Amino acid sequence: GEARSAPIWHSIWLNFNPTEGNSVFDLNPSRWHCARRGLARLGGVNEHLCAPVGPKMVFPPSSFRQANLEAFENLVMKVCEWVPEGSRVVELYAGIGAIGLTMLKLRNLESLICSEITQSAESAFQLSLQMVEPKELAQRAEFVTGPAEVVAERIIPNGNVLVVDPPRSGLDKLVLGSLTRMRRDGGPNRLIYISCALRAFKNDARELVESGWELKHVSAHIFFPGSNHVETLAVFDRTTQ
Repeated sequence: GEARSAPIWHSIWLNFNPTEGNSVFDLNPSRWHCARRGLARLGGVNEHLCAPVGPKMVFPPSSFRQANLEAFENLVMKVCEWVPEGSRVVELYAGIGAIGLTMLKLRNLESLICSEITQSAESAFQLSLQMVEPKELAQRAEFVTGPAEVVAERIIPNGNVLVVDPPRSGLDKLVLGSLTRMRRDGGPNRLIYISCALRAFKNDARELVESGWELKHVSAHIFFPGSNHVETLAVFDRTTQ
């Protein structure tokens, strides 16, 4: 079948990171080199997320993606369950927009705004958007490049559902501040928080609840069996002004 005839390796990439700090990769495109002749571009490989119902999308080598794809797909499907059909969704820390594009198709979103700090993420998003069917659905989505703390106050009010998937440090202070100051009559009334660091999530959740967000759901998802790491999915609804 098609799966058996597909090559095991799409390509092999080398990244040379001369910087100091805890970043594994240098995201500068000039630091990426393809070890397989003929594929020396950051186009990425097409993958079908949440097949057969989910969208196809492009993952370039410079983008973050979960290693346990099956567990990630299960998490994405659980996220979709908490997004009402026809919602206006804003997603911060979106990467290449894997979660957002899946919601766009499966929940028939009215609009989708994804945001990430890197230009390469936007390029992958646009390539993925070209594969979204029907085309009218693709026209409802856009991408905003920039740090979450810079773009948050500008784009958050455009959605009634906000999805965040921050790094291990948790939400940026300005993003958290925007959410804790938010009034009920404007902006999203549902926050879906995906966390890879329980301690940071607990600190953010405490501030959210104290400012009027109600925790409606929380669940742990095992991405790395045998380790002490879990991904946390939480859903908050706004209840007070």
